[in-house]
Amino acid sequence: MRFFTPNLAHTSNSEGHDTATRTRATFENTKDSIKTFWASIYQLDALLFACAILIVSLPQLILTPPFQVPDAFAHYLKAQALAEGHLLPSTLRHAAGNTMPSSLTAFANLFSALPFHPAAHITSHSIERASSLSLASPPIFTAYTATSFDPPFLYLPTAVGLFAGSLLRLTLLQSYYLAEATMLVTAILLLTFAFSITPRTGRPFMAAVALLPMAASLYPSVSRDALILPLAILAVAARVRWADAILERRLGKPEYWVTALALIPIAMTKPPYWPLIPLLYIPYERLGKRPSHLLRPLLAPSIASLAIIVSWYLAVYRRLALTFINTANISVSRQIVWLLSHPLAGLRVISQTITFAKDFYYESAIGILGWLDTPLPHWVYPLLGILLLLCATPLLASLSSASRTWSPLLIATLTGQLIFLGVEFALYATWTPVGAPVVQGVQGRYLLPILPLLGLLASNGEFHRRLQVPLRRIAISAVALEVAISLAVVPATLLSRFWA
Repeated sequence: MRFFTPNLAHTSNSEGHDTATRTRATFENTKDSIKTFWASIYQLDALLFACAILIVSLPQLILTPPFQVPDAFAHYLKAQALAEGHLLPSTLRHAAGNTMPSSLTAFANLFSALPFHPAAHITSHSIERASSLSLASPPIFTAYTATSFDPPFLYLPTAVGLFAGSLLRLTLLQSYYLAEATMLVTAILLLTFAFSITPRTGRPFMAAVALLPMAASLYPSVSRDALILPLAILAVAARVRWADAILERRLGKPEYWVTALALIPIAMTKPPYWPLIPLLYIPYERLGKRPSHLLRPLLAPSIASLAIIVSWYLAVYRRLALTFINTANISVSRQIVWLLSHPLAGLRVISQTITFAKDFYYESAIGILGWLDTPLPHWVYPLLGILLLLCATPLLASLSSASRTWSPLLIATLTGQLIFLGVEFALYATWTPVGAPVVQGVQGRYLLPILPLLGLLASNGEFHRRLQVPLRRIAISAVALEVAISLAVVPATLLSRFWA
């Protein structure tokens, strides 16, 4: 009978072995599928990044009414002047501007009641009236003093859109949205190119910075500020990608000049950003070499860019004073004299400003929309800050005990501090009453170009292999979560603020 009795132990072991084999095979297949998924993400990351910028910016384009980004009125008129061929302004009664169609001012006035009035909303009358206005109106001198002497480069996409609108005989409202769309496309192209040349360890952080709600509100706008962050990201990415051309002083190579060419329009518009050029050309990979070797790579771009910037301001020197506020309480010359006569007071002003405005700086850098009168829900700000830190972990993990891995971080820190101090001094001199205890007028968006400097860490090549894959996956997931939060929060905020 034992001959016919089945071997239950053998059967049980066989079935257990088959189950374990199937489980292992399923696990391996799942693991392979996950690897394939992440590999496809890595291969399509530039395309996915461009799509992410587009989908977070489109709600801002559609739901933000005209002129509802800071200083949009002056930026629009400046771009329209360029579209009509006016490179430099004329003057009338101590104001700078040009003779343009009177309908432009009427168009802007339709939306002038919205800034700083959260209870004000878009009305059907303003939309209908804006839809009926065109360039066919009597000419009148129109002032845009605050932006009149800015160089034209950052306004070109807006000017092209407005010029195309005039050729197509569109209404002013249609031309305005066409100009915003042109600026958005330009920003996406610059960001995608910068992203594609950024090392993979730095891409999640660069994407997280570029996708912040504050940045996404500027891309589809008529403001010159829409291109400042994309060009700053491009400059840092080019510095990392083509470091060899800089270190070996290949002056004849286009790669040597990409960083400077990206930053010159920014520095011409906002001089406090000029230190980005010489500091990004410091060969921090060879800090142990002789000083002469350190100076050579940065001399040509630094001198050339400074000469261009100075030449522009000399060309408009006689009219430059018009761009400054000059009242009994605000005077550039008297403010500088006060700072020179009270050197320690300047440090106290900076300290008090940071203490007083640090929360506003942080929140307005993350995203306070409109004319800084449309905050996001309070829980968004700490959450997006945490996601930024998660996206930075692949870069921070590259630091090691080797001193050369810390050199990019030191350069980034030094550059960021100089830019911050430059912005504070510029606004203290031109926007703040003489001897005031804190700096007035600084906004978080002015500090956004500092954040991409952390991307310099992607150049040192030191990375813990065991941490590389999981940290990159966490960072990519954080970017995806940031996009989801923006899509969930920003449209609802804009709808309740402007259209409810």
